Amino acid sequence: MSSESTQTEIQDNHKPPAIGSPAWISIPATQVSRAKAFYEEVFGWKFMSNTGNAAEKLAVFGIPGAPTLLGGIGFVEEQEMENKKGERGIVLYMRVESVEGTLEKAKVAGGEVVKEMWVEGNHTQLGQFKDTEGNLVGVLKWGSF
Repeated sequence: MSSESTQTEIQDNHKPPAIGSPAWISIPATQVSRAKAFYEEVFGWKFMSNTGNAAEKLAVFGIPGAPTLLGGIGFVEEQEMENKKGERGIVLYMRVESVEGTLEKAKVAGGEVVKEMWVEGNHTQLGQFKDTEGNLVGVLKWGSF
């Protein structure tokens, strides 16, 4: 199955979230195609088809099973990325089936594990990694451990 989706498929499944809810994820990247490949590999995200120059400026995605939340990997200049390096701002935690498995996928796809899996309470496993662009991403699994 291709990781490319038509714009119509993503738009047809999109239902706007409630006012005050997260509505867009913005992931800065100096190489959009590299970041796109990373998120396809690690999380199985589907992207709208883009052609020409637009493909290296923005890759719009829908998250499987969460049609109300969309996002995009957008091009930023090297200097702007260097100033941020993924160290500031909100850390987005993606719900996963296996924290350790996802951290391993991130490594294989070119990412860097920042924090190995840890448990908070007896109910949440967490981990953090940097993607190929240096952005900090969290992963979590809820349940009893």
